[in-house]
Amino acid sequence: MVLLDKFSWNESKLDQVLSVLWSKGEMVVPAHRVDAVGDDPDDNRILECAESANADVVVSGDRHLLRLGSYKSIPIISPRELIDRIA
Repeated sequence: MVLLDKFSWNESKLDQVLSVLWSKGEMVVPAHRVDAVGDDPDDNRILECAESANADVVVSGDRHLLRLGSYKSIPIISPRELIDRIA
């Protein structure tokens, strides 16, 4: 998992953050498959969920997704850009 590996989070911190995310999030089942990211097909799963959830924005540090800029009018922004928009 990215939070454990990339950010060196421990299991306790991960459990704490995930419990908040699960309480605020919504489970979606994508209605159809997407093939918008040829370089990294796993990233298409993110777009499928965003579309099915009618997301306002996708926040990601993934370069393949960021390179798209948007998908079906859903902006794709970096975490830094989100912070800048909120501030």
